[in-house]
Amino acid sequence: MSCWVRRLKEFTTKLAQKFPGKVHQARWVTAAHTILRLYMQEYTPSYKLKRLAGYDMNVYAPSFFKIKTDHYVFKGTNNFWFAMQKANNFLTEEEKVLSGQF
Repeated sequence: MSCWVRRLKEFTTKLAQKFPGKVHQARWVTAAHTILRLYMQEYTPSYKLKRLAGYDMNVYAPSFFKIKTDHYVFKGTNNFWFAMQKANNFLTEEEKVLSGQF
């Protein structure tokens, strides 16, 4: 998988039109793991790969573990709010870095 991702420089129209299938938690965990593994293997990771790895580490993983620990139905809004806060904080920090304020 990592070799395939490494060779794929840009998404083609054919690839963009493919249907990924059913969304399942294992797929997301596998995708996050693959991105982080690829990030660790690259000597000089690209900006896009750094951004994806940062999202995985700062937004997806904390949200995933919060949902795993607070999996009750009545905690759903709290989990959603937590994930949105993490995503907003990640984007705000990234904007600061890009503008040179960090």
